[in-house]
Amino acid sequence: MKMNTKNTGFTLIELLVVIAIIALLTTLLAPTFTGVTRTANRTICANNLKRVGEAISLFRGSSQTGAGARLIPTRWPVQLGDFLGSGGAFVCPDGESELEAAAVMPVDELVCVHVTTTGMDLELIEGPFVAKLSDEQFQAINWGPAHVAVPPYSPGSNPTVCWWVLEDIVHAGSDMDYEIAVRVEESGDGTLTLRVKQITGAGYNFNLIDKSDRKVLVPKSQMNGGPGSEVVLGGGGGTTSYGMNSAINDISDSAGKIMVLDYPWFVAKSTHNWSDETFASDVPGIPIFARHHGMVNALFPGGDVHLKRPDEIDPDDPNIQRTMWNK
Repeated sequence: MKMNTKNTGFTLIELLVVIAIIALLTTLLAPTFTGVTRTANRTICANNLKRVGEAISLFRGSSQTGAGARLIPTRWPVQLGDFLGSGGAFVCPDGESELEAAAVMPVDELVCVHVTTTGMDLELIEGPFVAKLSDEQFQAINWGPAHVAVPPYSPGSNPTVCWWVLEDIVHAGSDMDYEIAVRVEESGDGTLTLRVKQITGAGYNFNLIDKSDRKVLVPKSQMNGGPGSEVVLGGGGGTTSYGMNSAINDISDSAGKIMVLDYPWFVAKSTHNWSDETFASDVPGIPIFARHHGMVNALFPGGDVHLKRPDEIDPDDPNIQRTMWNK
């Protein structure tokens, strides 16, 4: 008997047709899958913020912290960590691209140097009173003379370390009688390590101040004549894609106020301008933290989380700033 040796498998043309059909279906269904994922992420984000709201209530009512304990906006993830239970709630699923921005807040948002003898606050921003130096530049200057001229900032071999040198009054000309220095190091874990040093003894006294609640971080008694104290600021060893309203302690019992929202920094301030390059995205008018189809999840007193358009909660609008941000 003659055996049938005909090949019953798929031909090359048939395989190509099947592959083309699969590719077409994948292309057609991809937006649906993306939309489902984004909707799920938006829900996860809202639930995260609800958990943060619950943790705020537990923090304030706990005997561990003391009734009415105040939150420190620059360190709120650490303060609330013990009250969140298992699982993280500090990261929006759609916010991973912003974690790097959130990990290290600008130092001028965190601290200032308060001159106790004059009542002045010196911001860590380059200007007439303040100069920024790399570690190499700082070490190369002879701080012995009463007046020195500092060079323009150059990052040097270790850009994670810089010095801010400050003067309490403006002198004529370019020479300055710098009296205090703050060494700032990005620690790689969402924190900044600051070391304060008085570099000349001109008779002025300084405190390093936490800008969020005016708490003295390094008192003048620990600066004079020596390297001073070391303090760690920022996220306390973690990162977050959420930001807490800097006025949290004043508005948490007021209806309609924003407590926490999707944000690229630990602290959200009513003075922030969302239209500047700090918050710019690829879409004009939509800040980078508007992750949910151009919208933002925001936590309000009572634990409610609402999805808002950026223009509905933009603090640059005086009416919104007054009704939703400030006391």
